[in-house]
Amino acid sequence: MSATQRRLVTPPARSIEPLLVGVREAATLLGLGRDATYQLIRDGRLRSVSVGRKRLIPRQECQSFIEREAGRDSRP
Repeated sequence: MSATQRRLVTPPARSIEPLLVGVREAATLLGLGRDATYQLIRDGRLRSVSVGRKRLIPRQECQSFIEREAGRDSRP
């Protein structure tokens, strides 16, 4: 089988979503502005990690933040 034929039968690559997202993408996921997202990080309400000079938020943290906040709002 030639290289061209192998490429034709190779399944397409799956899209891999990153586990960490930048502040702007996290803000978009949360429906917030960039400044509000940075404020949540400063307040300790949204967990993040630093890699070099970059501030990154675990994708799962966006969902966890929503669940925590929804729980706060439903308390009497």
